[in-house]
Amino acid sequence: MGLDLHVTAGRIVLTGELDRATCGHLVAACPMLVAATPAVWVVDLTDLTFCDASGLRALVALRRAAADAGAAVVLNGARPLLRRLLAFVSLSDVVAPVLPAAPTPAASSSGRPPAVHLASLDTARARSSQARSAGPAAGADARAARR
Repeated sequence: MGLDLHVTAGRIVLTGELDRATCGHLVAACPMLVAATPAVWVVDLTDLTFCDASGLRALVALRRAAADAGAAVVLNGARPLLRRLLAFVSLSDVVAPVLPAAPTPAASSSGRPPAVHLASLDTARARSSQARSAGPAAGADARAARR
């Protein structure tokens, strides 16, 4: 598995297989992201070819670490099978939606899915804030305070 970590941007690019032998690398990236304090951790799964139960646990641990640090997680580029597996481990709410986009020469030649729309990141931040709040009233108060 390849793991490309952009700490200050809060971006992780995974390639290859995320399994029992490699999931420790993803978990080891969490403290570095916590220290860098990006508001959103974006995990690019476009080139991930395999993910087993250990890999799924590592993604759950990553989400837990982000939530503890007050950050949101967005999983981008998950293939259909992985999207279904992520639903089983309660991660479907952080999977970036597949947005229809007009094909462009750069996008079609790279083979990558369309980029995440910024509204998706805002939605992920809002969900993360709601999950950390004590209740619905506390979440509304926190959102009103940020405005």
